[in-house]
Amino acid sequence: MPVVSLPIHPSPTQRASGGPAPAIDRSKPYPSCRFLETGVAFNRRSLNACLVIHHGRGFPHLCDYNGGPIDVDEVLAARARIIAENQQGGHEACRGCRHLVTRKWREPAHAIGMIFIAHFTRCNIECNYCYLQTQDPKSYADGATPYQILPELERLIDEGRLAPNVAVDWGGGEPTIYPEFDRVLERIIRFGGTMWVHTNGTRLPKPLTQGLSTKRLHILCSVDAGTAQTYKQMKVKDLFEIVWRNLEQYHRLGSRVVLKYIMKDENCSEPELRAFLARAVQSGIKDLLLDIDYDYPDPSPSVVNGLRLLYREATARGIYTTFGSCGANFTPEIDVEGRFKARTVRQGLGDLTLYARDRLAFARSRFRLARRRLRNR
Repeated sequence: MPVVSLPIHPSPTQRASGGPAPAIDRSKPYPSCRFLETGVAFNRRSLNACLVIHHGRGFPHLCDYNGGPIDVDEVLAARARIIAENQQGGHEACRGCRHLVTRKWREPAHAIGMIFIAHFTRCNIECNYCYLQTQDPKSYADGATPYQILPELERLIDEGRLAPNVAVDWGGGEPTIYPEFDRVLERIIRFGGTMWVHTNGTRLPKPLTQGLSTKRLHILCSVDAGTAQTYKQMKVKDLFEIVWRNLEQYHRLGSRVVLKYIMKDENCSEPELRAFLARAVQSGIKDLLLDIDYDYPDPSPSVVNGLRLLYREATARGIYTTFGSCGANFTPEIDVEGRFKARTVRQGLGDLTLYARDRLAFARSRFRLARRRLRNR
């Protein structure tokens, strides 16, 4: 699954306290995550350890950045200060994040093992839950003129700073319409890295049609509708069939494709969800990620019921179904997953009990039939 939530909400930058990089005591368990230990995120005008938004904060700050050479030593020093703060009570941007895990963390072999790209804020559709539609445009205006990243990726590779199995997580904006996207995609895949692309599915990258290996390319697409009518209602553009055609093409080419469904009041009806399931089954795609709108972290009963239905029915059809991304991770303590899964489990146990009763009744009827046949011989 994708390694990080998208930067979907304006957030105050949380900086680690300045000064020299402290020594990190790795001999004892401490709360951290892969992002803090090895990650660098290209944000609109900064480099951050991650872009996981939660509780109206997040985005632990490494340094200001607007393109050009990256001072890796400065990045490593800022990362060390954040880790030290988490060892001593918690860095402000990290408190309450569901990704924190307390254990012993090894010194990474390479300076950068994970890269997040989200410095580009243009898109070609208008999802009604996206920050591009719901937030003040001034908060993301810098992303309309993004800096170049390919030259720095090339330099990091040449200097051995990038792990050979680097994981790249690309959000936005719509990544595939970013001018450097095709070249960065090809460079990372040929280098040996893995790339997750959070895409709306409206464009198929050219390198894929020209023979680029797709084994390390993962696609996450939030379709959010079972019908073209609802899709257009939520996203303005009438591109429903184009999106499904492209997702099926990704799948045929060998990429891992994860369908995403952000459950909202306007797309949670049973007919809508069953229509979505029918298209998912038809496509042959076997991964589904459910989530909620981050602007409504405490969803309505209708949304919870929709999550329950889609989770249960998709799982029954052999689709690997998980829950939780940007919306659910914003306030994980609300535990929306617990709401719909608790009843799902109870319902599943009830279904299992009925199944067992049916099988027992069937066995008894077969036994009685066999006994009658023996008597009639």
